[in-house]
Amino acid sequence: MPHTTQGQDRLARAFLNGHIDRRRFLELGAKSGGAVAGSGLLASLLAACGGGGGSDTGDAPAADAATPKAGGALKAALTGEPDSLDPAKSQIYTGAQVYDNVFSKLVDLDQDNAVYGVLATKWEQKDPKTWVFTLREGVTFHNGEPFTADDVTYTFERIADPKTASGYAPLYEVIDSITVDSPTQVTFKLKTTFGPFLANLANNGEIVNRKAIEAQGSQRKPVGTGPFEFVEWVQGDHVTLKKNAKYFVKGQPFLDEITFRFALVDQSRIDALRSGELDWVDAVPLQQLPTLSKDPTFT
Repeated sequence: MPHTTQGQDRLARAFLNGHIDRRRFLELGAKSGGAVAGSGLLASLLAACGGGGGSDTGDAPAADAATPKAGGALKAALTGEPDSLDPAKSQIYTGAQVYDNVFSKLVDLDQDNAVYGVLATKWEQKDPKTWVFTLREGVTFHNGEPFTADDVTYTFERIADPKTASGYAPLYEVIDSITVDSPTQVTFKLKTTFGPFLANLANNGEIVNRKAIEAQGSQRKPVGTGPFEFVEWVQGDHVTLKKNAKYFVKGQPFLDEITFRFALVDQSRIDALRSGELDWVDAVPLQQLPTLSKDPTFT
């Protein structure tokens, strides 16, 4: 499947987080060309759908595709190897394809550009330059550390720190201070009024854990609160993720495992899809789309 637009990515997130039901998801997905599974939330989306061709899906009829089914392993391919799995430092799309499944944000945007909560349960603009966020309780990072407001302040202060050299620092230059009001509440004070603030949090606001980041090799061993946990990164070959059994969205994910292979050659990805060696790829050559769209082997 070809990669999706930003709107399709938001559609995937909205469905994953329960803001639209399955029928609405399928309706909107069809209108967008049926390619919604190609977003950065690929693994999470397919987990919510019950898998799109993993080891347990077989050749089920289309009517059954919308029924969640626990278990299975997804074999996916990316057009290149990630540069890093640290969301503050990664600068290329293939990194986000993987780490978007490992980390969670405070808020995100649905297909209509409406903000919905992920790690934040509610937020309030107290005045034009003050935002207060109430956080989910009972959420843990993959290393067992509890998620608290301290992780929020650490995340954005780290992005702003010149030593981090984050390409996303300009998104948050407007932040004047971040205050921990309680373990479940944090306040952002802005330097000036700033309309895109929530949108920027949704764009690149993956919350990280200090203990995990300060551990040696954190760029290659990400630890988040997302639906999948990091297992291994084999240089030049693949990254493997596994189901987070303690994910805060009840009943998700459905998939047990995802393997992202690095497949730079276009034809090798197509051949692997046709043979069943792969279930999904992030891009196909545009010149092959007319032919592939008529081939019943592919979805």
